[in-house]
Amino acid sequence: MVPTPQKEPISNTKKFEKTTQPIAQNTRGSLFSIEGFLQSKEEESNKNTTIVVDEKLPKNHFTETDVQTEWKYFLDQIKKKDTVTYNAISVFKIAKKTEDELEITYSSESAREEFDKCKDLFVQHFKQKVHHYSISIVFKKIEIKTKVEVMTKRSKFEKLAQQFPLLRDLDAVMKFDFS
Repeated sequence: MVPTPQKEPISNTKKFEKTTQPIAQNTRGSLFSIEGFLQSKEEESNKNTTIVVDEKLPKNHFTETDVQTEWKYFLDQIKKKDTVTYNAISVFKIAKKTEDELEITYSSESAREEFDKCKDLFVQHFKQKVHHYSISIVFKKIEIKTKVEVMTKRSKFEKLAQQFPLLRDLDAVMKFDFS
């Protein structure tokens, strides 16, 4: 008999090689990450910062009437383009504080944020219109206290009686019941 050679058993286990470094070297953050958003905002703000030397630019005199006229024109333009912004900033009061400063009084931060979106449109137009290129805007927040008055039927009658005194005579004759 001839001896038959013995075959080694076949194993199904594979050997995996392990790496010491990650395979993907360049990992990029998600486009929707907060960190990426903040970095893009910082880059954008750095990009938008421009220094304008306006020593040689004209500084003509302007009046309070010029300010109010241009403000009304600006509000008309905003009303046509964006009614939400118009409703937010239409209650702003603008005044000439000094020759180089305009003061804007506002009542809420959300309204100011709406104005900040279109502030450049007003400032650039105003500078060109009055030929005064070193104008700055100062914001002043005012607190509006709302007065809540409970009006009873009697208080409504008294208010009307102040305007129309004959109502008191009518009350004396008719003896109204305001309960």
